[in-house]
Order: sequence, then C-alpha cells, then structure tokens
Amino acid sequence: MAKISIKAKQGVYLTYRNYTYTAAQVFGEFIDNAIQSNEDHKNQLKSMTPNHQLRVDISVEWYQDPNDKIVKAKSISIQDNAAGMTSDLFAHAFNLADDEVTRKGMNEFGIGMKAASAWLGNKWRVETTSIVDNITRILEVNLTDVAKNQIEELDSLEITDPLRKHGTIISISELWPENVIKKDSVGDLIKNIASIYRYFIRNNEIRIYFEEQLLTFEEYNVLKAPSYKDPDGEEIEWKKSVSIDDHNGHTISGFVALLKDMSDEKRGVVFTRNNRVVLGFDPKDRTVGKDFIGQIGSRKYRRVFGELEISGFSVAFGKNKLNDMDLLEALCKGVAGKLKINGASLLTQADKYKAKAGKKPVPPTPPAPAPIPPVPAPPAPVPPTPPVPVPPTPPTPTPPTPPTPTPPTPVPHDDKLDEGNFSINGVDYSVEVIRGTESDEVFWNDLSQIINKKLICKINTKHPFFVKYGQPTQSIIYLFKALSIAKFKSMSHGSGKISDMMNEFNAIINTFK
Repeated sequence: MAKISIKAKQGVYLTYRNYTYTAAQVFGEFIDNAIQSNEDHKNQLKSMTPNHQLRVDISVEWYQDPNDKIVKAKSISIQDNAAGMTSDLFAHAFNLADDEVTRKGMNEFGIGMKAASAWLGNKWRVETTSIVDNITRILEVNLTDVAKNQIEELDSLEITDPLRKHGTIISISELWPENVIKKDSVGDLIKNIASIYRYFIRNNEIRIYFEEQLLTFEEYNVLKAPSYKDPDGEEIEWKKSVSIDDHNGHTISGFVALLKDMSDEKRGVVFTRNNRVVLGFDPKDRTVGKDFIGQIGSRKYRRVFGELEISGFSVAFGKNKLNDMDLLEALCKGVAGKLKINGASLLTQADKYKAKAGKKPVPPTPPAPAPIPPVPAPPAPVPPTPPVPVPPTPPTPTPPTPPTPTPPTPVPHDDKLDEGNFSINGVDYSVEVIRGTESDEVFWNDLSQIINKKLICKINTKHPFFVKYGQPTQSIIYLFKALSIAKFKSMSHGSGKISDMMNEFNAIINTFK
C-alpha cells in the first residue's frame, strides 16, 4: 500500500468540469499521454515486442435517460498498451501542487489526465502497469469526497504482474450531466479525434479504436487544373509547401492547397504542434488564418485547405488556444504571400477558377422508319348478301372521362429559381434560390450576403442527377430551399449536427400540412 498525494487547493479539481474543453480535446489528453509514454520507452517496447504498435481503445457504457429519452454515456474507459507509469510517475500524476516534475513533449503541463478526467466525471479508477518494474498500481478517486473532506492523500494498491501486460486503463463514472457524451454525437466525435491525430494515423504510428471502430483519416484530393487565366493551358497541381519564421523562434511550415471539389467539411487550414492538431480539427471551427479563408461561402472559402506545423508558440494547458494569436495571424499573412505556383497565386486561383461543365449528353439517334409495305390489289367484287334482320341493341352508357393529371410546374429558365423569408430568434432573413455550377455538389449555401441578412441557396442544375432524371420541378426546388434554411439554422444556433438539421427541415415542411 502506498500513499498518493492529491494535494491542491480545496475543490480545485471540481472546477475543471467548467473548463472550455470539447469532448475530442478531452479524449486527446489521454491519447497524448499514451503517445508520450510510448515515445519515452520506444526501444524497450520494441525489444519486448518487435512488432509493437501503440493502441488506444475508448469504450463507453450507454444508457437511455428516462427524462429526455436521449442515449448518453454512463461510464467511459480509455485503455492503452504504452509503457505504463513507474512508482515515481504515479506518485506525481495526481498532484496539482507538484512543480518538481520534468514536463516535456505532449506532457508539458502535467495536468492533462487530471483535468480531462475531472471534466468528464466525479469518480475515476486508474490502473497502470509499468514496463520497467512489472508492478500494477491502482488508485480510485472520488472528487466530491476529496473536496468535501479536504483529502490530501489517497491509498493506492500495488500488485506484481507476472504477465508483464504494460499499459494504462482509466475508467470514469458518475459523469457530469453538463459534459456527458451523447450517442448521436459519436460520429462527429470520431471524425474530430481522427482529425487531431491525422499525422500519427497516416504514418501508422497509432491505432485508435472508439467502440471497436478503428479511426481512419481520409486524405483530401488536390485540384489538378490549368490556371484560371489559361483554361486550355498546362495542368497544375495546386499544392504549395511553405516555411516561414520571424527570426525570434516562431516558425510555420507545411502546405496549403486547393481541394479538387469544394467542400464545407474539408475546407480550411489546420495548425499542428508536435504533429498534433491544436487549431481547426473541427471543420466548424476553422477560423484561424484569415488570409486563407476569404469571404464566407465563396469559392476561396470552400476550396483552400492545408496543414501548418507551428513551433515556438506557447499554448494554454488545454492545448486548444495559443497565447499569441496576433503573431500567428501575422505569420499567416507572410505564408499567404508565398503561395505562388509557376508565377500564379494559389489563393487567386481559388477565387477565380471555375470547373468546366461536363459535356451535355447526346440524345440517342432515333431509329429509321420502317419501310411502308406495298398496297395489295383490291379483291374481285362479290355479290352483296341480303341483310339479316338484327334486333335493336340498347345504348351502352359512356364511362366518365378521367381528369387529366396536372403536369409538374417546370423550373423557370432564368437563374433565380425561388425566394422567400425566414427568421432566427426574431431576426428576419431573406432566402434566394439560384442556379450555380461552380461546385460538383447538388446544392450548397452561399453565405456571401449573410451580413445583409440574405441566404443564397445554389442548385447545380447540371448535376448528373438532374441530367439523368430531368430538371427540378418547383416542388423539388422548394425541398432544397427548406434544406438550405434548415442547414443554416442548425449551424447558426445549434450544434450543426445532421439530427438538428433534419429537425429544422421537418419543422419547415410541417408548416404546409
């Protein structure tokens, strides 16, 4: 039995439940610890298991809340196969007041596990087995008891592990209701975690599983096309490697490129530190690097993407904020000035380039008319047969003629397809539906006029769907308009989740019952 210090000001752990984390950042703290542990003991891990690969498993026990019928997390477990914690590391791991521990790499603050666990829930159970001494160490923490009774030391359990199963398991229960993970948000959560660790995933340095689903990261396709100035010219790959520094220890390096197909989810530049994304892992929050963004909803906004590694910048302990954003934006302006390929500006190409419309389908050649057969000669006349008297037939009632169905209203031929109005929290907006061909998507929102309270929904009437099935009718246009408004509403005052968008969409459609 060993004494583990949990010394800190009374109740300080409980304050972490109010920190401005997101769920992806919280799980990132546990993954960071596993990566650093794996890095610190890489040679020893490889000597024991030549094919060793770092693995992190996140498991959730779900339940349905009887009050709101929402499926939520009841408990969470994070397990890794890294090197575990030695006696010294374990003794310091829970002590916020300890300033003697060396901080480095992804453990530079030394409070990630504690802050993340405290953000999630009241009760923790930490079980770790060190590769160094093969000792399993177990500690259970109840934050409410620690704060209420001013507890400064907790008893831990130590057990010799003959199986040498190195690694750490952290289990958290009695989750705080304001931070609880909801099952319908898991899809976005998985994407964001994968986005944070894209470097480690693409280099096969880690396998992360969420509920037994292996996280992957999709590489984005880069635009290969001629310059907008010379549409028939040589094809160029629009991707530029860059590096810049301020000669005071602050550097930016990486690449900026253009997407082959414009996208709201893939767009935007992310910033990494120690090869881990710290800014922009969530597509809804790629707002840093104003020179790369352009006007919201523009081609530039939806086409530019990139990954830039920063060094020399200090971050907040949650690794989700830089302490000098003005300096970062100034260096980004310098990066923007270097984005030239063959003398052409990559950012101007993003604004001006317009993909060529696909070839119009050629209608099939109608079959040749069948030859007209020769008219046979009239037969020889036959003497008439005297008529046989036939009793009169009663008249047959004529059935009523069925009503002719009204054909769907065709789409108008001008660029404006429809318009209307809607409101958000008492603020009135107008909406205009127009044709658009600058994207391969079937429809998208153009927010370039949103400052004037005007939403523009663009429908690609040359999309293969309409080529095959015919131009959209007025009812189809209205459905797209409703989807456009629903998408904007869910992004503006909701979480932006698909479920929120569909709720808004159904509410709009139901007004016409």
